Amino acid sequence: METDETIAATRPITDQKEIEQRVLSTLLGVIEETLARNKEGAPDNGMSSRKAPPDTAPVTPPALTSAANTAAPPLSRDEMERLVIDTFEELTRYPREILIPAADIEEELGIDSVKSMEILAALRTRLDVPTDFEIEPMEPRTIADVIELSLSLVERLAQWQSSNGKTAPAISVDADTAPALSVSAKSEPAITVSTPITDRESATGNGRGYGPLNIAPTTFGVFSPNDRPFAGKVALVTGSGHGIGEVIACQLAELGARVIINSFYSRSRGDETTARINAAGGDAIHLWGSVANSKQLTKIFQEIEERYGYLDLFVQNASNGVIAPLNEVTEEHWEKGFRTNVVGYHQGAMLAAELMKKRGGGRIVALSSPGAQRYLEYFGCLGPVKAAVESLTLYLAIELAPYNIQVNAVSAGPVYGERLTNYPESERLIPYWETLSADHRLGDSQDISNTVIYLLSDAAKKINGSVLLVDGAASQRM
Repeated sequence: METDETIAATRPITDQKEIEQRVLSTLLGVIEETLARNKEGAPDNGMSSRKAPPDTAPVTPPALTSAANTAAPPLSRDEMERLVIDTFEELTRYPREILIPAADIEEELGIDSVKSMEILAALRTRLDVPTDFEIEPMEPRTIADVIELSLSLVERLAQWQSSNGKTAPAISVDADTAPALSVSAKSEPAITVSTPITDRESATGNGRGYGPLNIAPTTFGVFSPNDRPFAGKVALVTGSGHGIGEVIACQLAELGARVIINSFYSRSRGDETTARINAAGGDAIHLWGSVANSKQLTKIFQEIEERYGYLDLFVQNASNGVIAPLNEVTEEHWEKGFRTNVVGYHQGAMLAAELMKKRGGGRIVALSSPGAQRYLEYFGCLGPVKAAVESLTLYLAIELAPYNIQVNAVSAGPVYGERLTNYPESERLIPYWETLSADHRLGDSQDISNTVIYLLSDAAKKINGSVLLVDGAASQRM
């Protein structure tokens, strides 16, 4: 249904909260087991100590105040801030300069609720919170909130230990003694590109084995396997760490473009996609950032200008929105949806146009959905948002035409893959949507990518301000 959507919730909201609680319970269970093993003197399974940042002197604060140890104060605010930011840095691998207390965890850092709970659980480990100490549910919005919650937790823990006659453990923010945190196999698994496509489902729609990159076919439309129509061109594909965006980026690279991979919620996947393209002989870089954050979006285009000096192709694929019944859609959901899909698209197109003017023109393609024009279950928020995307496409096409910049959109019907599988009631809806399609099957990411590539090429030079529907005629029966 979506393109490479970054969905805030792909099931009804109540189910999502239940899932998050189960994930948190599992994480805390692992932590409790680790704490118990450490107390028994068991080995640490090869977990290595993390080195302190070069600009940070190790600090070993005194033990927490308790009945058995009353002389030493708990962690200071500065020490707690360092411990919290250290934990964020290690589990996200983000540059330390953006991990400031005021940073919004989701909106500015792209850390989803599951990852947030993982960080909170890791802090519980580093604060050496006993397994029998009950912690109230926490929903911090910023890093500063996490710091305050951690300070409060330490204070309550000291009081609890005092009242129970327990000895408070010494908590250290010395990076040489703090337990290392594993960041492998957490919330962003690597995508395998060699999985064959089946009739019912594909991980990302790639893996067909065509062309030198072994990712996307080049034997479609007017292009032969040896054609490189985008040689020398620079292309930015937002939300291209995985899914349809990844397939579009890989196909552009195979056809000669120098590709800019962009990711926000899937940073590690963006790194993996970039490495895969370069290892196969392509030319790609990865620029992390949210299109919904004007500062981050501006920085992305500044880096493009500094590195290349211009831009030829811009694919607005990144998206954000809730998949849920309308009675569960909140004001915040609307704000996120429009901020990413419409405002981010507008601002990105304007920034792209300035770089395209240096080349005498360019191409812009946005991803939409049949839900913009037809009723789709659970699509009551994103449908109207995508309708705005299609309307904006028309206005951009008219106002950017004098600069030889063409703007079009691709309305992508349901495509097999990870996001469709996670769609609410997918077991019922997927077979139903298949019956609506003329050939009784849904599309895959490659079908959508082929259409995007066509609109970016000179073969579509007379197509402007249009929305190309790619859904196997399914919308005609809705």
